Amino acid sequence: MTTQKILQKRVQYHAQRLADPQKQKRFDETHAELSSRLASPFLPQITHIAIRLGLLACWHATVGLDRLAKHDAAGWSDIHKAFRYQVLAARITIYKSFTLAPPTNSEPFLLQKHHLVHTLPYANDLSLCAAYTGFHQLPEHHLLCDHLVKAIAVSDHARISSLACLMTWLYKKGNGSDRVDDKETDPVIQAGLRVYSGIPKSWGSEDKFSVALSAICDYHCQRIWSVSSDLTDFGLAPFDLVPYEVLFTIFTCSRLGLGTPAVSHPLLTSEFAQPSSDDLHEDKLYDFIHKKVDELDFL
Repeated sequence: MTTQKILQKRVQYHAQRLADPQKQKRFDETHAELSSRLASPFLPQITHIAIRLGLLACWHATVGLDRLAKHDAAGWSDIHKAFRYQVLAARITIYKSFTLAPPTNSEPFLLQKHHLVHTLPYANDLSLCAAYTGFHQLPEHHLLCDHLVKAIAVSDHARISSLACLMTWLYKKGNGSDRVDDKETDPVIQAGLRVYSGIPKSWGSEDKFSVALSAICDYHCQRIWSVSSDLTDFGLAPFDLVPYEVLFTIFTCSRLGLGTPAVSHPLLTSEFAQPSSDDLHEDKLYDFIHKKVDELDFL
């Protein structure tokens, strides 16, 4: 299947979901339920809240992607809302995984490898949220990437997310090696990059870098319909059609004064790869949960 057909098939998939009245009903019920729960103590509900935020994010993404497919640029407002909800869910997931459960020995809980394994299914979502926040230069970017850095340092190499390695490598490039323990993380990152290994190898060479970018665009499209794995998948909206891992890679390259590589890949020339500035309109639900998450002060 060609890249164009893959993207078209995905657009049709979202249009079908949007036309399903049961999907709309579920969104309305989820939003109402989550809003009603906010009057109760926040901390005991954080697992439930994270799951519900993910459901709301997928619906907003579906709406936004459908609008963009119809050349309605206002769809980006829905996309931004979806990503912002996903970022909140990611931060709650980190808190839930590394703060609520008690440590089993004298090591800091964050550095206990056997607990870290349970977070690997979330590594790709965390990484894509890091790409989004990095591209739009949001403060959560450093929080998410600092977590990925610490996680990679103690992870089982065989189970590490290749996308997490790419985000960590770009974070290091963009912010200086003083934020990353090179001795601990570099060998792990290099081994874990896998399909993304062409990015560091071609860094600084415009022609080779363009080829490497095209390769990861192809990979993104191939994984849109894939079965979830511990490697890299883009099966959930808005991660499927909006290639923020590629956009953030290009952004980092440009920000460091290395120029903007010319890549004419269908994934990057589509309306889904031309994001507007991150402009989140008033959303009382988001504002309330965001404030509560900030108050936890766990990262």
